[in-house]
Amino acid sequence: MKYLGNGNILSAASVLAKMRGLSGAHFITAAEDARVTETSLSLPEHLPDSLQSVSATTHIDSLQECPGVILAGTRYFAVSVRSPSGPRDGSLLVLYPET
Repeated sequence: MKYLGNGNILSAASVLAKMRGLSGAHFITAAEDARVTETSLSLPEHLPDSLQSVSATTHIDSLQECPGVILAGTRYFAVSVRSPSGPRDGSLLVLYPET
């Protein structure tokens, strides 16, 4: 989680696409104003309300601890990752399919 919370390595859509290929999860980076900056999903310019309300965390033990969200008919476990060193500009959201 500490590496996912480091905004410096997640600034390119190609990095998110590679992470998607390795993990099966989708990734979204968003600015503090909820503007989507990069994503591995097809999304509108701003985060849907269901994703804006996902609480930030620095640690999870199980995906079942994460809230569920539905996007385009697909259910995902959702987590907003923050760096353990404190808040930063924007957020990284990780969406893992509930299948």
